[in-house]
Amino acid sequence: MMRTLTGILGAFSILGTLVAIGSGCTPTDRNFASGGAGGAGGQGGGGCPAGFSECDGNPETVCETDTSSSTDHCGMCNTVCSPIIDGDFACVDGKCTITTCPGGRGSCDNFYDNGCETNINTDSNHCGSCGNSCEAPG
Repeated sequence: MMRTLTGILGAFSILGTLVAIGSGCTPTDRNFASGGAGGAGGQGGGGCPAGFSECDGNPETVCETDTSSSTDHCGMCNTVCSPIIDGDFACVDGKCTITTCPGGRGSCDNFYDNGCETNINTDSNHCGSCGNSCEAPG
């Protein structure tokens, strides 16, 4: 009887070991430097390295999106940098940013949404460039 009980317990031990070995590691079990299971977030974090997020929901491509530079996922998944009026744009360090304005224009208020709003050829507060007053010091 004791021999049968020992044999049964041994079988459970071997079975438990096989289950543990067979469970393996899936791509979403990755543990990155920031901690946690990769791909759990979708909004940045969730175990993805800084500047990356799981945006496509595909477990084969965990933390695939560079949210520090993607204009479709700027700063977090699905935050799109919309085209601006009179200028070029990019996602820089996770923020939608105006990179250039055409000649004679400037983004002097630093608001992305209204683009290159200032005519630096005619605005006395921004004479030739943003912040350069045409007024004589007094």
